[in-house]
Amino acid sequence: MVSPKDAKNKELGDLVVKTMCDFLFHMDTEFKRMVDENRVTGESIITQYGNILSNKYLYLRFYFRKLIVHAYDFQINGANDVSANIKEEYEQEVKKAKESGGMFGFETFVKESIDNERYRWYVTKL
Repeated sequence: MVSPKDAKNKELGDLVVKTMCDFLFHMDTEFKRMVDENRVTGESIITQYGNILSNKYLYLRFYFRKLIVHAYDFQINGANDVSANIKEEYEQEVKKAKESGGMFGFETFVKESIDNERYRWYVTKL
């Protein structure tokens, strides 16, 4: 099991934990009650029990409680240059997730968002 603390891109690791916590606070009242509506506790539990499934510098796939956050970093080496390849990969993966959602054996697309134009992410459910 790989923790978000061990992400190759620490900012992306922090983003998936924050994204997962925000999503669960809005969608999962059981989780919200379990952590007494405390985001710090929620993020701590997610960090402790979540698992990175794919750990690349520009892409992170993170699993927790039947939800998967797919997060992308469009900046290369801290520069303002946006990688066309990673942007194209992101758009293809979102399209594929939306098209295959609900089919047996596939993840179901839930939500996507942008964070500071640098990061893009989407959530799927098993």
